[in-house]
This record gives sequence, C-alpha cells and structure tokens, in this order.
Amino acid sequence: MIAIKYLLLGYGKSNRSLEKFFATKGIYFQIYDDFLSENRIEVDFNGFDCVVKSGGIKNDHWILDIARKLNKEIISDLELFYLYNQEKIFITVTGTNGKTTTVNLLNYLLPEFDLGGNVGLPLFDYCDSKKNIIIEASSFMLEYTNSYRSKINVILNIEPNHLDYHLHFSDYLNAKLKLIKNAVSNDYLVYNADDPVLTKVVRSYNLYKIPFSKVKKNGIFISENNVYYKGKLVFKPVNLKLQGEHNLENIAAAIGAVLCYNPQYSDFSRINAFNPLSHRLEYLGKIGKIEVYNDSKATNLTALKTSLATFKNKKVILICGGKRRRENYGTLDDYLSSLDLVLVNGENKETLLEYFQGKGIKCYVFLNLQNLLTELKTYLKNQDVLLFSPGAVSYDQFQNFEERGNYFKDFIKEFLTENNN
Repeated sequence: MIAIKYLLLGYGKSNRSLEKFFATKGIYFQIYDDFLSENRIEVDFNGFDCVVKSGGIKNDHWILDIARKLNKEIISDLELFYLYNQEKIFITVTGTNGKTTTVNLLNYLLPEFDLGGNVGLPLFDYCDSKKNIIIEASSFMLEYTNSYRSKINVILNIEPNHLDYHLHFSDYLNAKLKLIKNAVSNDYLVYNADDPVLTKVVRSYNLYKIPFSKVKKNGIFISENNVYYKGKLVFKPVNLKLQGEHNLENIAAAIGAVLCYNPQYSDFSRINAFNPLSHRLEYLGKIGKIEVYNDSKATNLTALKTSLATFKNKKVILICGGKRRRENYGTLDDYLSSLDLVLVNGENKETLLEYFQGKGIKCYVFLNLQNLLTELKTYLKNQDVLLFSPGAVSYDQFQNFEERGNYFKDFIKEFLTENNN
C-alpha cells in the first residue's frame, strides 16, 4: 500500500496508539494541536494529503478551511480505523442518548468483541486485535467518514444536540445518518420506530431494518416491560438493575443487534444482572428515606427528561445546570410533575431558574456545584429521590461528566458517613 501522509489535527495529548500504528506501517504523519506549544507547528500544506480531525476540533478551524480550499481529504479516526480494518465485523451504535449503556450491554452479551470509539480504549489500541469490534460513534466521528461501512448498525434516537458545533439540526442529523450511507442490502439497521424523525429518514436506505417500539408490534416490541421479537418473548425483567423506560429501549436495541449477529442467541436473561454504568442513574444510597442518584452523564435536556421519567411517580429534588448552550427547554414540559423543588447552578443557572419558576416549580439558584452542595442539607425534607442530573455539559466547572459525577459522589459519600455515625 502506498503510504499516505497525514496531518493529525488536535491529537497532541491522545492517540499514542495511532502514532504507533503509523510508525509500524511506515506512514509519515505530523501533529498540529492548538493547546500544546510543541505541536503548534508551521503547517506545510504541500506536505500531506489528508487531515485526520479530532472530534474536539470545530469545523471552522483555520487548518480545515485551507484544507478544503486545497481539496485535501478530511476524515475522522473512525474512518481511518475502518480503512485499515475492513476485514472485521463492525457493530456501530449512535443516537442522541443511550449510546454508552447500549454498547456496554452489547459487549456484556458479546464479550468476544472489542469495544471502542467514544467509549473505552482509543480505536487504534485495537489495530493488532483479531477480534470484531463494537463502536460507540458520535456525530463528530461520523461527520468525517466517507467510506465507513458497518455490518450491524443501531440508531437509538435523534433529537437536537450539539448545536453549538453543528449549528443546525439538519447538519447533526446528516452526520448521524452517515452511519448507513454506504450500507448494502445485507447489512442491518436496528432503529427506534417511535422516533418520528428517525422513522421518516431511514425509509430511503436499502438495508435490512429491524424496528424497536413500545407501540408497533412488528420487529422488536416492548410491552409491560417485556421484550418480544417477531411475537416471541425474548427478555423478561427479573430484578433488573437498569432502571427507566429509556433503558428498556436500550435493551431492545442491544437484543436486536445481537440477533443480527447471531440469530440463535437466547441467553438474554443475563441482562438482569448487568450493572448500570457509573454516572448513569447510578444509585448511591439513602439519606434518611431519600434515594440518591448520580446521573452526571445527562449532558443534555433529552437525557434529563428521560431521567425524570424514571421517577415520575416519586417526589424528586433535582440538582441541574452546567455550561450554557442553545437548548429547547420545552423538551422538559411534560416531565415536571414529579418535581418538588429544583436546585440550579452553573453557567445556564439563570435560564434554568426562569424556566422552572415559569412552570410554577420552586427553584433556588447557586453560583456553582460546590456552593450548592454546601447548602444541600437545608433543602432535604420529605422527598423520595435526590436526582443529580445536570442536563448540560460540564465544561463550565469540570473537565468532563466523569469528573463532575465523581465530585458529587465524593460529597454524598462523605455526607452519608457523617450523618450515619
């Protein structure tokens, strides 16, 4: 294979495995990273053929502007990984919410697969692996794919998200649909048939479609918490650890993908023992009779909505807020009945305060999460659930949702210790 020269854009701190891969293949590359002085190089645009763009780089970056004018190819590491691993079977999961739970559940059911992408290890850590692979694919990764083709595809849902990056919902949607752009008739798509946007847009794609739904009985059907496929019961929850209706949809999607890979698979009762992931409706214990949940992974209002739906029959004190960005707060309108009061913090605190007070819900505002937690005890009365579900990204106060969730968990752990002695 003729060596292609790559410029790695935004990979100064990450993807050492990618650099190692290039070295073993004898492929020339350079790194440009705005945030590291040693990687703010003078770029020779005649010296490379292709830009490998990190998901953290916005589309208006000056290098991308010049690369487009010079007709340089721009790809993501997902596309690059595919180009060198086309012999593998890919199971790829995308959607606005539920991706991480679904891919981890898939890997739990299919442990013979690797797991990478937006979760776990960087993709090129698997460049020497002989295993097939399950991938969590974000819109950032899919947007810059050209030839990427996955044998088994899952689209969980599509709602407006990342509009500070994509600018328009149509751009976000088109990035997601790149997943099935190159699909052929014997590839598979498992998709949410209750999502009106998704149902409409997938009609024109020529591959084997398996819908999952709480309404439509063809394909995978969810009824009274049971999951059916082609009219046959395939999963019955018994002491299921994954809470919430949204997780039943994730389970249905995972079952569909597994059956695409192995139609004879029948051991779905194992799902009952699957442990929820950290920061995703993670149960932390009780303060008196109040159950405490860490849902720091709720980085948008749709995720917050699904968390509220989980506790629709309980009295909830909600902690939310984070970085300000364009959002449709009306998304929450039908999910507020369980709220006893709301504690808001972060960059978007004033917007949240105005929204909740406008809905007649008692709401208190704090500068940041630290200040809020210091005063938390004052507001704990006779609620059933304390729900930390920010509904926003974390970058106003924390590096990522994990750091934010761990901060909350550490506080609750200390609070429980102090109040149970």
